[in-house]
Amino acid sequence: MGTPTGKRTVIFDLDGTLLDSSTAYFRAERSALREHCGITLTREEHDGCIGYSLAEMLERIVTERRPGVPVGPVLHAVQQHYLDELRRECRPFPGMRELVRCLHAAGHPLAVASGSPRKVIGTVLELLELTREFTCFVSSEEVAAGKPEPDVFRETARRMSARECVVVEDSWIGAEAARRAGIPCFLLRDVPDPATGQTPERPPPQGVTVVRRQGAEITGVLLDLVENL
Repeated sequence: MGTPTGKRTVIFDLDGTLLDSSTAYFRAERSALREHCGITLTREEHDGCIGYSLAEMLERIVTERRPGVPVGPVLHAVQQHYLDELRRECRPFPGMRELVRCLHAAGHPLAVASGSPRKVIGTVLELLELTREFTCFVSSEEVAAGKPEPDVFRETARRMSARECVVVEDSWIGAEAARRAGIPCFLLRDVPDPATGQTPERPPPQGVTVVRRQGAEITGVLLDLVENL
């Protein structure tokens, strides 16, 4: 049994899954860390923290490079800079907004489980014009531990009264959180670099299904995978 609709609940990650936000977040983090801590954030440092909650990422960097500096003001500044970036340009990944709408039309209950703060999640869904499709959203700031711990996915499933779920993620850390929660996961990966034939990420966690991003075609691919799970 799934939900009262008889359809499996689909839980989406937000940043990097629905929203192409890596550059916007990097700019926001770099600006806030420079303003409040005198830290010059590198792209490598940012990329190395993808999948962790924003609060955990900032805690790691500030504690390591500026011990004793409070993280709270930096976190607040990042949120403000990030939302300013998105209001200038909010870029969903090709096919993902259409996927959400197709799943909703097919009767699948939908939720978001993200490492971003609640204020950010809500604003992003408004900018993407997807607030009607999602029943709820849960931030890692609302649970005991962020990804790769399973807390945020378990709490989302609890709020949705869902016994059968599937997660759509883009990071190894998020996919590992889904695995620990005992929820099937589709891990979105870019098409391999033709120069190397490989993507830079490590192999997926055991039992996780890798799905290659294929532009707008991802709508039909993921819809079929969810419907036939």
